[in-house]
Amino acid sequence: MGNKFILIITSVFALFWGNLCSQNLVLNPSFETISGCPIGPGEFLRANNWNDVNSGADSCYSPDLIAGCAPQIGGVNSPNMLIGSQNSRTGSNHAGIILYEGVALFGCTPITSSNYREYIEGQLSSPLVAGQTYCVSFYINLAGQAKWGVNSIGVFFSNGLYQHNFCTSGSPAPVTPQLQYVGPAIMDTTSWVRVQWNYTATGGETHFVIGNFRNDASTTRNDNACNSIHPYAYYFIDDVSVV
Repeated sequence: MGNKFILIITSVFALFWGNLCSQNLVLNPSFETISGCPIGPGEFLRANNWNDVNSGADSCYSPDLIAGCAPQIGGVNSPNMLIGSQNSRTGSNHAGIILYEGVALFGCTPITSSNYREYIEGQLSSPLVAGQTYCVSFYINLAGQAKWGVNSIGVFFSNGLYQHNFCTSGSPAPVTPQLQYVGPAIMDTTSWVRVQWNYTATGGETHFVIGNFRNDASTTRNDNACNSIHPYAYYFIDDVSVV
């Protein structure tokens, strides 16, 4: 009886500790909590606890909140966005960002590129602990009508809200991400693809930025929909996790 009682207590403690250790620290990880329904592109700030990083005017820089409540006309309805149809992986909302932009009149060979980037910035429920290792992940999917896909996406952690004026200084963001995807361009336009890293915290990190921190010359571009009118590498993002 005594050994059985100890086994039960141990099992309960292990279950509690496992749940505690697997807690996702990202606030609003799948963009479900919003301040209002987006009507068109560039309304990412409607996602609670998320930021678009830009300290300049929104007109020069505009990641998207893609929502099931958005009208069919307007381009940001989930799943029927103008640049590609994709169901949100969790709930009815997800994010959309440009990781590369080029100018191509015909086909997939750009005449010029602009180093234009979009980023999304999340907030943690508590600061990271120095020396603790965290599993960082999110799901990503290439928009079906994006002209290109790229191999460059990373995560930058900061000890406070990170801001950059993209209207006056251009892109990419002038920081070095602690985490950088290493692999071929993510070209799946049907299924959500999980990317993940292990990150050992320096301590005090409260925010993180997701995007392409490399310039055009350092970004590998793959052809996707060469006849598309959308000259971007545009990706959907959902279910962001820091565990």
